[in-house]
Formats: sequence, structure tokens, C-alpha cells
Amino acid sequence: MKKTYSYLSISIIIIVAVVLTSIIVLHYNALRSKKGSNSAYPISNVTDAFKALLLKAKNNYIKAITNNKSWSISIDSKFAKELVTNATVLGKNRLQVGDNTYSYAILSLFYNGLKVYNASNASVDGVSIALLPRNKSITYTGCQPSTYRVAVDHNNYTFTFFFCGPMISSYSVYTITENVTNSIYFIEVDVGPWSNLSTVDFLLVKEPGNPS
Repeated sequence: MKKTYSYLSISIIIIVAVVLTSIIVLHYNALRSKKGSNSAYPISNVTDAFKALLLKAKNNYIKAITNNKSWSISIDSKFAKELVTNATVLGKNRLQVGDNTYSYAILSLFYNGLKVYNASNASVDGVSIALLPRNKSITYTGCQPSTYRVAVDHNNYTFTFFFCGPMISSYSVYTITENVTNSIYFIEVDVGPWSNLSTVDFLLVKEPGNPS
């Protein structure tokens, strides 16, 4: 009888975990869909929404550190940490991170769960990025892959980000960074809470004359 009870308890836990994971994945897919909610900002004000998102990320970071909740932060690189804590949007398509200035191109931006801008490709300073079509014949659970191709001069760089909803949902700030070359980055910044998620994917190209 005890064994039967244990098996039943384990089965219930597994079912609940699967259901929660499915809900989170569906929420993310709906968020990232081009048929998503109406824009929170007019398209002409994407820059303002970008500024607001980075400020929200910085405030969440400071709040977590102040309240000894560093476990709620997942920043995957030194560059991403500097961007979250010390970035200034100089205007449309220009961003300063520490002592360096970058040109940027936003691929997608959602603020407080609402779509501000979403595209499958973008370019800046002769560098282009494209989100490659996902293989629809493959079913994914848990982590959702997004594969990108960056074209620099005559070279192509391909990489994949895995968005793991169940994991990201527990963080107030979460980043994924790809250092394409020494002067080119692609980064995703996710800012909680999950119920009101803000997220941005953007390409950064260091402008000439900046420190190495």
C-alpha cells in the first residue's frame, strides 16, 4: 500500500511539472509570436521602450543585490553585466557600454508582455543578422531553440540560443550572450517578473576608435 501511495505521489508531481512547463512554453511562444499583443509603444518610440527595458534590468539588478537575492540574477558574461549595470542609450541605433560606443540593431523587443517590435532580420554598420526558420517537424518541450546567422563582410557565423522558460521564470534578470567576433555581440536580455516579462534581442557592433 505504501509503495502504491509513493508511485501515485510521484506520478502526480510529474504531471504537475509537465503541465507547468507546457504553460510557460506556451506563454513564451505567444509572447514572441508576430501575431502577439498590440504594441505597448508606437513603433517610432522603440528607442524609448529599449531605454525603459534597460533601466528596468538595472533596477532589478540593484534591488536583487541590495536585498541579498543574487540567486534571482543570471548574467552569463562580463560584457552582459557591464551592459545591464552601465549602459546608456545615446539615441536611435547608438549605445554606450562603459568606455565603448556601439551601433545597435534590435531584432525583437517586448515590454511588460506587449510587443513593441519584432522582425526576422536586422542590420547595422554593414553587419546583418537573420533568425533562421525553425524546423517545424521537430517538437520541442522545455527549452526552445532560436538559430541566428550573422553576416560580417564575406563571413557567416551561425549560433543557437536556447530559451528555457521554466528556468528563466525564476529570475528577475537573465541574459544570453554571443560574442560573434571581438567587436560584435548579439545579446538577449530578459527582465521579470515572468507574468509581465520584458525581453529584447539585439546586435551590437563596436564603433571605430573605441578602446580594444
